Amino acid sequence: MFKYFIVIVSLFILSCGSSKENNNEKEKSPCENYSCENSECKVDIGANTAFCKCNDGYILSPSDKHICIKKEVDLCIDKQCNENEECNINTGNCDCKTGFVKKDNACVEEITDLCANKQCEESEECNPNTGECICKSGFEKIDDVCKEIVANNTHSVIIYGDNRDHEIEISGYKHTIDSKHPKVVAAMLNEINTNPNHIEYIFNSGDLVWDGKDPEHDAWDDFFKEIKPLVDMGITYYPIVGNHEHADPDDHTNGGDNFFNLFDLPETEQYYHVDLYGIRFLALNSNIDISEGSPQREWLIDKLDHIPSDIKFVIAIYHHPTFSTGHHGDDGDKTDLRSILHPLLVEKGVDIVFNGHDHAYEHLIADGINYIVTGGGGAILDQTQLSVGDYEYSEKFEGKKYHYCLLTIDGDTITIKAKGADERSNDSTPFEVFDTVTVQSHR
Repeated sequence: MFKYFIVIVSLFILSCGSSKENNNEKEKSPCENYSCENSECKVDIGANTAFCKCNDGYILSPSDKHICIKKEVDLCIDKQCNENEECNINTGNCDCKTGFVKKDNACVEEITDLCANKQCEESEECNPNTGECICKSGFEKIDDVCKEIVANNTHSVIIYGDNRDHEIEISGYKHTIDSKHPKVVAAMLNEINTNPNHIEYIFNSGDLVWDGKDPEHDAWDDFFKEIKPLVDMGITYYPIVGNHEHADPDDHTNGGDNFFNLFDLPETEQYYHVDLYGIRFLALNSNIDISEGSPQREWLIDKLDHIPSDIKFVIAIYHHPTFSTGHHGDDGDKTDLRSILHPLLVEKGVDIVFNGHDHAYEHLIADGINYIVTGGGGAILDQTQLSVGDYEYSEKFEGKKYHYCLLTIDGDTITIKAKGADERSNDSTPFEVFDTVTVQSHR
């Protein structure tokens, strides 16, 4: 009996010991081996699992549930941005969304191809960085136009004049004899299209129309129609005041200001200068005072005394001839110009003078200055020389050819070629060289 009692007691002791061990295991905390950073371990009683509860100012890392990272301040809470904007979480500012750019304080859609809808001239191309039209390679900007660069540094200019119509009176009725100006323009267009020097400038020595005061502007309308093909080619056209322009900038009643209203010329417009290709061109008005002390003379002296160092030639252009054996060879205005203007031009070293008024071509040399009369632009030609005039100065006279003068500038040399066709020739007759003048720079 005692034996059985010992056995029962032993079993009871074993059972109690086992139960105690099981209770010890239940009391072990899930946080005992659970690591938390910037936080403290907590136990989910229901699940008997550990988790990290972040300290104030921290949030649980989305990539590691054992680590709490510092919570950033949300600068975009309650931030209102416009439709094409979004809040920058780092600055709290409203920035443009992707695909939009800031312009005039507004986010507008970004156009990545600035040249997509850009229309440029044939000699231009669009700059993809700015969207602006720029000159193509081999072209340069001159007077806001991209023009081909002349590689050989040789340039050409055309000078001509007296292209007006002519009115005559028969039995009390006025009749208009049409000018041959369109024929001359056609020849100049051919020169421009075929000359390798890329002609850009034309000077007219005066008498563009029969009556510059024409109140109906019919004569002026005809003139501009005739030169339109030249202008359309990009030619810059410089007119000089002739006597038939009847130009008076202060005459706003009788049409004397027509010339100045129709052209946009430099400086005073009555007289002006242009520097091109190493040449100083002086456009003078021989219809107004140029004597000692006059405004025009003072202006001229200033332009002759202040010539840039890169200028190699000086050319004066005015309408009335200073020397001539043509129709106006014995006019008093010629004598006045010879005594008043010629000595000044000699003193200041002018190289060449172009005139008109006589409807002919003539080359004269006086005191080292080459005088060229070019009046064959379309008006009735003078045909022959007078029995009086400056024969001792005359080198060449041609009174039966409509013509223009082609100047070619090559460094220190200017070559002047008079090119024309007989007055009785048809309009398709080519203009050929009938006189050549070569002038060397003395600067």
